[in-house]
Amino acid sequence: MLDVKKLWPLVVYSIMIPLNTDVIIPAGIISGRSQIFLWLYIPILATVEICYSFWFWGWVVRWIVELKKIQETRRELNKAGLLDKWVIDSVVNVYHAVMHPENGARKNINRYGVIAVWALGINPILGIPTRTPCAAFLGIFNRKREFYHLVLANLVHVFLVLGVWDYLFG
Repeated sequence: MLDVKKLWPLVVYSIMIPLNTDVIIPAGIISGRSQIFLWLYIPILATVEICYSFWFWGWVVRWIVELKKIQETRRELNKAGLLDKWVIDSVVNVYHAVMHPENGARKNINRYGVIAVWALGINPILGIPTRTPCAAFLGIFNRKREFYHLVLANLVHVFLVLGVWDYLFG
């Protein structure tokens, strides 16, 4: 029998998703948060989110067989709950997408290395997720060197977006 307490990373991941820079920056700006919140807390929260994502996807590699068993068992029993349907299904789907040899992020990172990681990390266009999928790829394949570059690129992204918003609307 599986000890569900060992699945705590799934619950934490579902909580961490809103800390993604594509969510937290607009939310902070729209809510009218103070400059200290925007310039101090958002970079910290965005960095925590990206670091957790990297660790989490490494954890998924070790637990993917169990996650698939849970998925299959719950489907057979027709008792899929919110955690099963939303989180586990999403995680398994992302895992398979990253593992697919034709995955665009995977191909670009393998081909261009750190340059691709910086391009994905700095991407200033809100709503186009590039940092979290990049962290998923790097976590699944345990590419720590590139991950350190992603953390730095993510910080550059945060300050770039905050600076542009401040310039345009401040």
